[in-house]
Amino acid sequence: MTTTGHSPGNGPLAHPSRAGTLHLLGNHPVLDFTNTSSGRGGEQWLDHLQQPDHLADWAIHAGILPQGCAMPALTVADLDRAVRLREALYRTLAQVSRRGDPAREDVAVIVAEHGRCLSVAGLVAAAGSPADPAFGWRWPQGGVAAILGPLVTAALPLLTAVPPDRLRCCPGQDCGWLFLDTTRNGRRRWCDMAVCGNRAKAGRHRASRKAGAGQEKAE
Repeated sequence: MTTTGHSPGNGPLAHPSRAGTLHLLGNHPVLDFTNTSSGRGGEQWLDHLQQPDHLADWAIHAGILPQGCAMPALTVADLDRAVRLREALYRTLAQVSRRGDPAREDVAVIVAEHGRCLSVAGLVAAAGSPADPAFGWRWPQGGVAAILGPLVTAALPLLTAVPPDRLRCCPGQDCGWLFLDTTRNGRRRWCDMAVCGNRAKAGRHRASRKAGAGQEKAE
């Protein structure tokens, strides 16, 4: 069964998932999570989280779950829960990047998921020494909270501490991926210059040639 959490008749294209091989270009795991879909609502809308196993594949690929771990036994309901969170995060972060007001219902989804994940988490020593302990959240392995917990807890500082002008939405055709601009001059525009940037350049070149050809015919 394929599930995407999108409305019937306006959903993503049927295509092979690349959840385990997607480029991680967001410079933040939460942004990479939102980038498991692209071209939302358009003719080339792609969603790589189509089956529960795809979510696990992506989590291992992105380093949310450790390499070599046992694949969690995820369900369709787990996938729907993940996609709901992903879309709420995407819309909220896109609004933050535009300095707009996030929708209350999206914020409610994020807050509820944060509480749901923390309710099953433990606070354990992660590193450091007895004189200078460091603690971190740990989730039960084998379930969806082990994936969503690290993501939703990392989302909170991303939403409140990152300068909005460094949070970008790629303007590439059929893209819309989110990324943090970590360049020194803060002028990164594309998620990937080699893909979206070159497509835009090629499109401008074709448009220029077409305009030139039309002018020659008119003369």
